[in-house]
Amino acid sequence: MKIRTTYPPFIKAVDRYFGQVLSLVKEYQFTKGGPIIAVQIENEYGSYAADEKYMPSVMEIIKKYGIVELLFTSDGEGISDEYTLPGILATINFQRNANVKLDILQRQQPNRPLMVMEYWSGWFDHWGENHHLFPNSAYTETLRTILKRGASVNFYMFYGGTNFGFMNGANSERSDPYYYPTITSYDYDAPLSESGDITLKWKATVEELRAYAPGFPSSLPEPPPPTAYAKYGKVMMTGYLPLQQLLDTVAIIEQHEHPVSMEMLDCNGGSGQAYGFTFYRANFESLGGKVRVENRIADRAQIWLHTSDKLIFKDVFDWSKENYELTVAQVKNLKTKEVERKLYKLELLVENLGRVNFQWHNDAPPFATMDNQRKGLVGNILHNSEILTNWEIIPLQFDADYMKKLMSMQWLDIIGTSWIGPAAFMGTLDISGTPQDTFLRLDGWGKGVAFVNGFNLGRYWKKGPQQTLYVPAPVLHTGPNVIIIFELEFDINFPNPYLDFVDQHVLSNIKSQTV
Repeated sequence: MKIRTTYPPFIKAVDRYFGQVLSLVKEYQFTKGGPIIAVQIENEYGSYAADEKYMPSVMEIIKKYGIVELLFTSDGEGISDEYTLPGILATINFQRNANVKLDILQRQQPNRPLMVMEYWSGWFDHWGENHHLFPNSAYTETLRTILKRGASVNFYMFYGGTNFGFMNGANSERSDPYYYPTITSYDYDAPLSESGDITLKWKATVEELRAYAPGFPSSLPEPPPPTAYAKYGKVMMTGYLPLQQLLDTVAIIEQHEHPVSMEMLDCNGGSGQAYGFTFYRANFESLGGKVRVENRIADRAQIWLHTSDKLIFKDVFDWSKENYELTVAQVKNLKTKEVERKLYKLELLVENLGRVNFQWHNDAPPFATMDNQRKGLVGNILHNSEILTNWEIIPLQFDADYMKKLMSMQWLDIIGTSWIGPAAFMGTLDISGTPQDTFLRLDGWGKGVAFVNGFNLGRYWKKGPQQTLYVPAPVLHTGPNVIIIFELEFDINFPNPYLDFVDQHVLSNIKSQTV
């Protein structure tokens, strides 16, 4: 697929999609008495800029399905005559240097109104980065400049949010390691926090709008009181299921001649696997040598090599390692001293860390571009020069049906059990009274996914910056609440695993970074 181009299969999919979506919303346009006053054609295409015929094609599709309101484009650094459209309002996205950016927009279209379509109130985080903050003073200065110039403004983001489940996504950047997965929180340092509380930025926004935005109300309704967060405390893990038992619970085990990506599996009515983890297993005989994973893994893998009676190798590697190799040692017969041919079992558990949703032109290597977002194994695995075949592949999706199965199963008692990851752990949070918002802290855990009553809260990772997961009250209920953690680390080093439900969101384990 060649996305965001006039490549016929892609444009056909765009047409089919808009045909469905716009049929639902076209009756709500302003000209028909509804609230829709404008429609954006695409988003920041000037930063992608792959096909000069693409934007006009999308515009014509939008018109074809009955949109008659104002159309506009939206760009950041990539704003240019080449990828804006004649007669169509251009808008701009930025965070700082408001006068400079608005001058660029005014030169682009001198007789049209100024519109900041995305005023970036903060920024999002990738795993392993510092937590991003946009100081209130700089935020206020930029907003004041926008308003004093007479420009309209739309805030991105005004309200922070959460990438629940596996929906975090990733960015393709212009520096190594090129692929950057986004964390679970999308608090963004926005005027309204991830959990919905007003911030100093919210108060500053109201003050600036009241001072410089014509027609802004002199008074507003009193904001709601701050959320009362619950500190439910520690929950001990009481149940344990090893990886093999988790795999045995999956109804689908596929057989393939060669490894395929999760999207190319036969599950889900032939549409493949979209999210989660994919497990691969193959057997081979060896006199020793190398096992090599072609290309790069997508995106993070745990790998095991077994003989018939023991595990002899395990490791973790990710997309930053190309053509990963492991050594299969020669085994000599103690009597004859000859090298023996041994049977081996190779296993990989591959995590899809999120698909790229933003890419700068073609500045990244192929694996980090939006056209190449297949996940799992995306090449063959070779033993010496021979391609390994006859693969067993299991989609570990953690979807709603699977979670119901897990919660109804008989779990191993964690007391007296020798556990090793990857594995699932279960505990119970008992709540008396009406549930409240809270935050799940995972000190001592390594990397994985957390579930409350089958609801996927998202990923955690000790590399940070995020240290807690937001738990909204509606996913909890009065009485017992089932908490399940899928932990990926091989070795869980604390003897009595527990979780801690706290009343403060901790978005940084390292210093914050000003944007």
